[in-house]
Amino acid sequence: MFAARETPPVLMRSVAAVLKAAPAGLTIDVLANGNPTLANALKKRYPSA
Repeated sequence: MFAARETPPVLMRSVAAVLKAAPAGLTIDVLANGNPTLANALKKRYPSA
């Protein structure tokens, strides 16, 4: 997934939808392109990732 201008809530909904649709064990990469707010929101929501 590529993200840059989404708000954290929008990105979290997108990630949740991908996780729901993905088979168990699938790795999902998210590139928060130049947006530390999104990167920090992802880190806070998924700290073990």
